[in-house]
Amino acid sequence: MGTVKQRLEEIDTLRGIAMSSMILIHTNAYFLGDKLSYFLWDYSQFAVPVFIFCSAYLGFKNRGHFKTFKSFFTHLLNRFRRLLIPYYLFAFIYFLLIAIKEPHRITSGFIMKSLLIIGGIDINWMILLFLMFTFFIPVISYTAIRQRWLFYLLIFFSCIFSFIFIFVKFPYNYRFIMWLPWSVVIFFARFFVKVKHSKKWIIFLFMLSTSIFIISGIELKQLSHSLVMYDNKYPPNIYNLTYGISSILALYVLIRKGLFSFAPLKNILHFLSAHSYTIYFLHILIIYTTTILFKFKFNWFSFFLTVFISSLAVQWVLSFTFALCCKGVRQFEYWQARAN
Repeated sequence: MGTVKQRLEEIDTLRGIAMSSMILIHTNAYFLGDKLSYFLWDYSQFAVPVFIFCSAYLGFKNRGHFKTFKSFFTHLLNRFRRLLIPYYLFAFIYFLLIAIKEPHRITSGFIMKSLLIIGGIDINWMILLFLMFTFFIPVISYTAIRQRWLFYLLIFFSCIFSFIFIFVKFPYNYRFIMWLPWSVVIFFARFFVKVKHSKKWIIFLFMLSTSIFIISGIELKQLSHSLVMYDNKYPPNIYNLTYGISSILALYVLIRKGLFSFAPLKNILHFLSAHSYTIYFLHILIIYTTTILFKFKFNWFSFFLTVFISSLAVQWVLSFTFALCCKGVRQFEYWQARAN
């Protein structure tokens, strides 16, 4: 029982680190003229691979969701509810803020694309990606057991496209193809579930992914292509993906070594993990409010701290309020039942 709890704690810590890094990426994007801010912005781009890895890891660990049509359908409903309800609440508030400060941006096309998650609000590409993977992870689980040829074909195409995007820039909307290279992280997560207890495999995977990262970086440089992670992310190529995989492995080892076991730090990271979806939207609203609506002045560090602490505080208030409401409803139902 303790081992299961430990494994979940490791994933929570990973996802909490990813959420912290995501906030840092979005705040430091306003201070790319500062060398340290730029460095942290560039090398914190492992956040999305970590999010994908954690989601896939839990999906493969809980394969019971995919055994029957009923369990699969229930899984889909829960995932869609968890992804879409916070997003549409966020979109509504975001539209209101834009209407106040930048009304020219509110067009029928912007609203429609935002609602359909095919454009509009920049950050919604990640929601679309996770919706795609809601279907794709069960497909991988099924093909790995029942249709091995299809499973290996999917691996082949995901790897091939991640290499192709080293040399070719996708000319159309990346949102419709991004799932294919990003699925490299999904396949990695599935394999990781099987070998995570083997130190030899962890070392081998780290050396392999780091070697591919270095070699692909050399190739990009020879092609006079940018080595900035952001420039290799939409859609991701093998350079970006192997950096993410190497980061996942390095962080996993550091977590297992107890580097993040200090109780206050671990509690913050686990809180970020437990509420990662809502905090993802909250920090964007806070960034917009502070930079566009009120135009507060910060340096990169004070801006990160402001957004980070504000996001945690607002989420805590929301969680506390929700818990009180639930408690009130239960008490009302209890006394109503006694009265009857």
